[in-house]
Amino acid sequence: MTKGILSKKFKKYSWRNFAATLGLAAALSVAPETGTAAVASSGLTISNSETYHTRQMDALAARINRESPDVKVVVVSRDWFWMNMAQNNGNITNARKEMLPLAERYVHDKIGIRLSQRYYMDIVNLVLLEANNSLVVNLPDDKKDGPKKACFVLPPTPDADSEYFLRKYTLNLFPDIHGSFAKSALQPDIRPEIHNKFNVYHELGHCFQDNSAPAASAKAENTPEAIVSSPEIIMWRHKKEVEAEIFGALLLAHDGITNFAEERANARLSGESTAGPVSYRSRSRFPYMGELASLHQHFGYIYTLHGPLRAAQEYINHHRDKIAGMSVSQLVAPSSRLAEKTALDENAIMGALFLWETLYDQNNLEVLYDMRREASRDGQVSSQRAADFAFQLIKDMNKALKKIFVLPKEMDENPIDHIPFDFTKMGTAQATTYSMDDVLAIRDLLKKRAMMAAGGLTKQSLIHAYEAYKDGLRMDLENDPASEKPGLQNKLNAAYEALRLDLHELAWEKEAAEMQRQAEEHAAKQRKTPEPVLP
Repeated sequence: MTKGILSKKFKKYSWRNFAATLGLAAALSVAPETGTAAVASSGLTISNSETYHTRQMDALAARINRESPDVKVVVVSRDWFWMNMAQNNGNITNARKEMLPLAERYVHDKIGIRLSQRYYMDIVNLVLLEANNSLVVNLPDDKKDGPKKACFVLPPTPDADSEYFLRKYTLNLFPDIHGSFAKSALQPDIRPEIHNKFNVYHELGHCFQDNSAPAASAKAENTPEAIVSSPEIIMWRHKKEVEAEIFGALLLAHDGITNFAEERANARLSGESTAGPVSYRSRSRFPYMGELASLHQHFGYIYTLHGPLRAAQEYINHHRDKIAGMSVSQLVAPSSRLAEKTALDENAIMGALFLWETLYDQNNLEVLYDMRREASRDGQVSSQRAADFAFQLIKDMNKALKKIFVLPKEMDENPIDHIPFDFTKMGTAQATTYSMDDVLAIRDLLKKRAMMAAGGLTKQSLIHAYEAYKDGLRMDLENDPASEKPGLQNKLNAAYEALRLDLHELAWEKEAAEMQRQAEEHAAKQRKTPEPVLP
């Protein structure tokens, strides 16, 4: 490559041009409305009935809150929202609007404060997402004796198995984009259920951070326009993810799982090998960001976390007993210190960006080779370091792919060269659906179980039947063979609609019976009243 072309590429990738928008898990540095006034009654019937998954999440939140008085953690239950949508005959096609009053009541019941309406919408949007996420809100300063901030953590939806989540959200595999490679078998020692737990712990890590954005974005309230103007924002976003990932590893070690960080590092590297180019090619979906649009959304560099994870594993190896005796809040300090030492610098991020373009866009490494040679010849130290990081990243990704997947022999030497990418299929995620036959069959089953348990059909007996049915399906989803999972997934999706229709029918039958009773009572009174005598 000529020097002129290379110079243009460096100019094109100035800090100003390749800065990314928010990568942190919806961590907001904002103050809610003050006061603890009760939420106005909306006529909603809020049931305390919750599924086993909900009770698990409440137990996790209670444990965290016992050990961390400055942060009020609320692990938000999707079950609770869908249960109450069903009880109020909520329409799934208009879920955002109908969940808003539920979010307001939920927050008040959990932490006794009222937020601005936009934050309730944030919570609703997170509830409707499939993946895990978190929302951090600073509380008013006048709460001197209470928590300093509230953190709403959304665990992955319980209605999908752990391997599905590992493939989609950590390994970043999509059958439409990556073809048959997306279905490659995992190595026998991979632990999807631990990755799932780790995802929640990562989000909890964001709850304990100082989430005040750098001054460069303060005035614009984290808008894309503010983010793209400052390398400081990019480095800050990356560091927050590093802190959360290290915190997750330490909290897992606190629970006794002390050998996971290396496995997670390989999973992150594998995810980079598939997500980096997808992010690069999806820029057309984010026109306001220009050429390097959605890199912030995936692994491009914000989520290049294998180095910090390996540092965390080394720390755990030397301090197992110490970590076991620490409180949750005490894990924040070592997480922050390790993040300072291991977060990527600007040269490494530049190298990652060049990698996504050269390795997948031009399908060769000539650009990187030319870049390294020219940088070395001209004494461009930062550019040479960027190229060195890119080459090392390729080696690390190839090693990680072999540790995560069972690969055919033809992929053994450089697996990354054999991963297919169909960029024309981007953004075509396959939504899991259900049939009306599923709904009708589940309705029939729920009614029978409810009547057997309660000796009659009641609202509460239907809800309990629904809870037990979903808990059973979830256990099957984790334990049954892969061939059975699509059918189980469809039934889980159909269960909400079945309950909603059953409860609606039950309410209608009661209303009709009451109308009939009133009509009969009125007719009886009419018969007892003598006819007036006409003059």
